[in-house]
Amino acid sequence: MDGVCARRKAPWRRSPPSGDTFGLAILEHPETPSVVGAPDVVVEVLSPNAARHDRPPKGRKFRAYEEAGGRHYWLADPERRTLVTYERQGERLVETATLRPGDTLRCPLFPELGLAVAELFRPS
Repeated sequence: MDGVCARRKAPWRRSPPSGDTFGLAILEHPETPSVVGAPDVVVEVLSPNAARHDRPPKGRKFRAYEEAGGRHYWLADPERRTLVTYERQGERLVETATLRPGDTLRCPLFPELGLAVAELFRPS
């Protein structure tokens, strides 16, 4: 889906994977209404080439989500087989857990949902 990048508006619209618009702005399309507000949950999957954009505390994408007011940020690292969770505390996203296969991901937004971390990293 094509979109129009609006710098600093919010960090969660699909945008080109390079340049000034990397990971910035919300989805805007002339035929659909825009999404307004920060996401409740952001899930990033690290890849070797993009890890510096996602990894806290200096990653551009992490900082953008934090500044925009995102409530939960989950960072999946397939290489390390970990899922690091961050939760909003005041103005900051603070690391709350490092989960590994054998652990279960739980989120207060979805109290009935439990996700076995091993399922995230099982071979396809």
